[in-house]
Amino acid sequence: MGLKGTAIITKIIFLSITILIIFLSLQQALSDWKDLVEVITGEWGAKDNQFGIEYGDTNDVFSDQFYILSEGLLIVDDIINGRVKIYNNVGGLTKIVKCVKNEAGEWNEECRINGKYLQITQDGNLWVDLSDYQKPKYSLYSPNGKLLKTFAERPLELGIVKEKKLAPGQYKVTIKYPDKEWVIIGGGVCQGYVRDMNGNVYCTGDKEVIRYNDKGEEVAKLTMPEDKKEETPAKDPGVEPTIQVIEEYGSPVVAPNGDVYTWKRTPDKFYIIKWTWQ
Repeated sequence: MGLKGTAIITKIIFLSITILIIFLSLQQALSDWKDLVEVITGEWGAKDNQFGIEYGDTNDVFSDQFYILSEGLLIVDDIINGRVKIYNNVGGLTKIVKCVKNEAGEWNEECRINGKYLQITQDGNLWVDLSDYQKPKYSLYSPNGKLLKTFAERPLELGIVKEKKLAPGQYKVTIKYPDKEWVIIGGGVCQGYVRDMNGNVYCTGDKEVIRYNDKGEEVAKLTMPEDKKEETPAKDPGVEPTIQVIEEYGSPVVAPNGDVYTWKRTPDKFYIIKWTWQ
């Protein structure tokens, strides 16, 4: 083969690599959370297809705790009605578990999960943060709510986080798991980090979630919709105004497959909504 033929082959290889790089870049650019859907919808009340709510002066109590298992099941804590409701991955109600306590004051197994959801393990078990202000406590539950282990310190399975300030507005975050370590360089730190079952890590906050790939590179960001509230001034001096919730949204919850869920409420209804990773 002459020099001309070698040059042609070299150009073809270079062009192929360039096309591949562009294709992969486009694929990454197109990957995002899309197609917002209402997975679960129910009115306020005590019937099977409803959700309980208790209005307070400063805070309302309702079903703002829920979990997504590896097979897509949703477990919703309907605390006011004293029950846990289990839905399939398309929002169909499959089971209602009444929450009762035994003589020792312990809830029945399927009602014990009550705290901040953290992560699903490969075998479907669920890590929950039950810490309070004075005492850290991390618990591992089976898919049916059976307590398996409890730790007084954050276990390595949930990721040990170390943060280092490199410069004003720049931080190095290291998240170490038993099998892998992520290093993220960015402009801030997160309230928490979770890992999905596909090798991605997420920075989670009250109203935002950021997805990082296995190299610690940011690939997508999702912000929860804005709350809508209506304020009515009080007639009497010194009295706080009345706040009417028109639409309110919870914090993002990352599913084991990378989809993102949150709750939504209006004056009449309660929802679990989802963004699908595409």
